[in-house]
Amino acid sequence: DKIRRKEYNWRKNKKYVEPIQINTDEAIKITSRDFNKELFIANKWVLLHYNFKNSVISTFLEDESIRGMLQINTDEILVSTVNKGWYVINLETKLFKQYETTYKNKPFIIKASRAIFEDENYYWSNNEKGIIWVNKKTKEVKFEIYYPPSALIEDENYIYYGTKNLSLLKFDKKSKKNSIIKETAAYDIQGILKLKKRIYLACAEGLVIYENDKTTLFAPSKNGNDNFFLSIVNHPKHGILLGSHSGKLFKFNPKNNSFFLLYEDELKSSIATILFDNNNNIWLNTFQGIISLNSNNKISNRF
Repeated sequence: DKIRRKEYNWRKNKKYVEPIQINTDEAIKITSRDFNKELFIANKWVLLHYNFKNSVISTFLEDESIRGMLQINTDEILVSTVNKGWYVINLETKLFKQYETTYKNKPFIIKASRAIFEDENYYWSNNEKGIIWVNKKTKEVKFEIYYPPSALIEDENYIYYGTKNLSLLKFDKKSKKNSIIKETAAYDIQGILKLKKRIYLACAEGLVIYENDKTTLFAPSKNGNDNFFLSIVNHPKHGILLGSHSGKLFKFNPKNNSFFLLYEDELKSSIATILFDNNNNIWLNTFQGIISLNSNNKISNRF
């Protein structure tokens, strides 16, 4: 009767399609007329139908490792890959093309860019050797060889960046020169955040705060896995948020230097990036999908 009612509804809504044969002798049977649109799964006498027709996921550069992105206009995203250079993705047409750059009038592939910033004349980023800047009109690359950055953040005059077990540095955009802020050889820096005179470093060892020429290490627990931070942002409502290698999202209170567990991923998947929107959602890019977390009711969904 349930099947008949469903068939009637299909006919009534003009969505009815001819059935397909399923051999119920098999424990589980999977079939489809178009795997890009639907999936039928028969488990003994239970039939499940998944419709992918309205999928919200679009995939680009699936064979590449992505490290940085910058939205350059309404439809286009500038994307950096680890080994194949930069690409421009058009979200409207779903097409992408290589962002072709040159160095001394020869083709040049920008590798290992961790982030991309821009001003009126340049794109600012890094490669495997140091800070780079790309002329927007000519697409010519120039760079200052120094230390390979592992995490970057900018303001109007400087690019602040961390390195793996080396130093915390800043790059002057006007003079095009680097300077060491503080030796940080004890820390493997994964993310960086600057708020006023403080610089916060998400590290494999915990959260490191630089202020008044001193670095101080803070950690949420004695468990080293929970202390391994990959990402850090400043949320307008929740303040400083940190994503851990163990799939935990922490809120840090700078007044008393304490941590509060805001979310724990059931798959314990590492949180590589933290974003947020205007609808109280925090978006977590993990090693096992994207998670939307409602910061009010703590309800989460994985994509």
